Amino acid sequence: MRQCEVKEMILAREEAAVKKAKELLEQLPSVISELKRRDFELQRLERLSQADNGVHFLQGILSTTALSSSSSSPVLFVHPYSSFHLTNEAVSNLIKEMTHLCSLCFSNISEHVKTAEILASPGSKMRKDLLQNASKLTLNPDTAHVSLRKGTHIKLCDLEEAMSEKKTFSYSSNRLT
Repeated sequence: MRQCEVKEMILAREEAAVKKAKELLEQLPSVISELKRRDFELQRLERLSQADNGVHFLQGILSTTALSSSSSSPVLFVHPYSSFHLTNEAVSNLIKEMTHLCSLCFSNISEHVKTAEILASPGSKMRKDLLQNASKLTLNPDTAHVSLRKGTHIKLCDLEEAMSEKKTFSYSSNRLT
């Protein structure tokens, strides 16, 4: 009985191997055509890389499909001695155009600013109103702050420092009314 089981297992494995071989034989023409296509693309890229014009090389790379169907992103082969002279020229021209455009825009803006009416700022109007309603302020030297008695100016920060140094009244009954 054991010999029969071994034979069945061998036959099952043989059938699986034959089935796998048939599947591979069916896939073989498509694999061969894919390899031929890749070989053609590689030969084309090789010819483009040997050309002096780097632009044609880069355009050729971008026009080809991904060389590897298993990789998720296309592979970009760049010759290590390729020249970027055309790229440098293009960037230089772009910088010149942008500089020219900016100078035109700034001159246009400055012309509009020169012709625009400049309104008085609300701060100057408020100052005029304040000065119109202002009156002279006199202080009683007996009740004025110590620093003011000396004829000096006092700022808020000086006042806060002076108040922190003095003892303040802790109870309302001690305050003068």
